[in-house]
Amino acid sequence: MKVKLKYLDYLFILLLTLILLLTAITPLIFAAEFTSGEQSQVLEIPQPMEVPWEIVSSPDNPLQSALDLSHYLESSYSAKLVGDKGQAIGPLQIHRQLVDDVNRIIGQRRFNYQDRWSLEKSQEMFEIYSSYYGQRYIQTTGQKPTTRTYVRMWNGGPDGWRKNSTLAHWARAKN
Repeated sequence: MKVKLKYLDYLFILLLTLILLLTAITPLIFAAEFTSGEQSQVLEIPQPMEVPWEIVSSPDNPLQSALDLSHYLESSYSAKLVGDKGQAIGPLQIHRQLVDDVNRIIGQRRFNYQDRWSLEKSQEMFEIYSSYYGQRYIQTTGQKPTTRTYVRMWNGGPDGWRKNSTLAHWARAKN
């Protein structure tokens, strides 16, 4: 028994094929956008590591402690990680909006989206962002930011230190 296909049937099959094809290659397109020309493994599942507790409990330099801890919490020290459905990139899981915000803070376009892959550039962005919003925290609360404050701001934005949604992220640091 032969089945006769009409014009609309062919169109429907073609549309389904295109949808399946796009679904399959979309992650590859996003991955290509974020690589810097080198062969890399885009999605890397880090092995569980124990958090070095001395990082969490260093009152001498809370900004550096927060940077080290955020690096662990965000990527388990991996440089090639992509998270938040392709939106967060690199060792500190930086979104495009944060790059734009840091450039706004410093008043120049010093960082680009590819810089999120670089640990050194990511650390610079972390320090600029955290220092700027740390000053705002001091103005708001009258207190110096702690490691906890910085980690929660990095995870939840400038007001992340007061968001309930960042408490679980901070709790991971202590476990």
